[in-house]
Amino acid sequence: MRNMLARLWPRSLYAQILLAAALALFAAQIVNAALLFNGMRNRAELEAATLVVGSIMARGGVEGQDARMHKTPHPLHRRRAVAFTTSDQALTPSGFSRDAALSRRAAAFLGLPQESGAGPYIAIGQIAELPAILRQKVMNRPMVRRMLRNGRRPPERALIFSLREADGSWAIASVVIRPIERGAVTALIVQTLLLYIIMLGALALVVRRISRPLARLKEGMNIFGRTGSAAPLAEEGPSDIRDLVRAYNAMQERLGSLLSEKDVMLGAIGHDLKTPLASLRVRVESVNDEAERDQMIASIDETTAILDDILSLARLGKSGEAIERTDIAALVETVLDDFPGQEELLELEMPDARIVASIRPMLLRRALRNLVANALRYGGNAAIHLASGNEGIRIVVEDNGPGIADADIEQMFEPFVRAEASRNRASGGSGLGLTIARAIARAHGGDVTLVNRAEGGLRASIHLPA
Repeated sequence: MRNMLARLWPRSLYAQILLAAALALFAAQIVNAALLFNGMRNRAELEAATLVVGSIMARGGVEGQDARMHKTPHPLHRRRAVAFTTSDQALTPSGFSRDAALSRRAAAFLGLPQESGAGPYIAIGQIAELPAILRQKVMNRPMVRRMLRNGRRPPERALIFSLREADGSWAIASVVIRPIERGAVTALIVQTLLLYIIMLGALALVVRRISRPLARLKEGMNIFGRTGSAAPLAEEGPSDIRDLVRAYNAMQERLGSLLSEKDVMLGAIGHDLKTPLASLRVRVESVNDEAERDQMIASIDETTAILDDILSLARLGKSGEAIERTDIAALVETVLDDFPGQEELLELEMPDARIVASIRPMLLRRALRNLVANALRYGGNAAIHLASGNEGIRIVVEDNGPGIADADIEQMFEPFVRAEASRNRASGGSGLGLTIARAIARAHGGDVTLVNRAEGGLRASIHLPA
């Protein structure tokens, strides 16, 4: 149940605030409707009790009271809404419950001591529970017939008034209780809709004023995370949001300055290290011992290659390569040209549809080349598949090698970690290939994953956003 609610609950701040406000308003309207209908129900009961008491007074059913109570015709009596009968005892049919509050108010209004046992007693219940004769009289009243004739909701409840007269008999009066009209329900629905439109409309404008700069802030952070540079954001919204955007712009400016200084420093380091390495290689050429000379040259080349990988990894955070619309299939095919003489170990499977994406082609080419090189080095072959769907673009490189222990897969992305334990670059590489590949994929908003195949071997996948 909790998981289902979590899936239904919106993720954006804008939608969450509006949904929470809508649910709170709905709960408030439920309480308001309950209170409103209860008040209407109580008022209808009080009106029925007033009508009965007024009719009793107009008929002169209260002996010994002020003459105005029975000599002056009561205006309610002219409506002929009340049905009268007599009984040898107070009438409280099954299903009717005595209303003590209304009984006390009627006794006080008529000036009668309720403790005498002579009433008045007022009970409320369903019309269907009335005795047949009284029920027929009640439903045959002109007021009820008029209600039915006008298509209004038929009454369901009735009120019974019992009062003992001077001769010991009980005067019984009954009247229907006016039902809650459909118009009241319609008015409540209209009121609820108006509240939703006004309150949620105003709230939507306020929340949008808050969420819009937050969305731009998130977008700016994503761009800065991928490219290392982004334009300053406009300071909009409430003061708190403006302060947040201002702080972000200042932080972005400082980080941009640090990245620029880092690039200058790395360029200087690369120049200062490669120059003596190149000079050293020239001097090594003069070594007479051919075996010793080749070993020294290999060491210098290995050092230069490792230095290139380190500089490339360090500069990925702020690449100078422009983003271009590129045919991914064509880019994959060009990677295979980097492995001459190994064509029989490479297998390529391309989709019929053309797949185009906005990428940095040189960087992505390098990431894919690292994965293919690892597959050839450790698996002896590389099968490349390209697929595209709603979830994005996927470039898969599979091999038939021994794979990697599941517990060590994530560790393979750490710098200088190699599946081959030796420090021989020819057999194990520098340990930066997967690190660089993942950094390139993440700079494009994607990722690189490794999975052991069920049939043996390893599956390396580059995921790019759609």
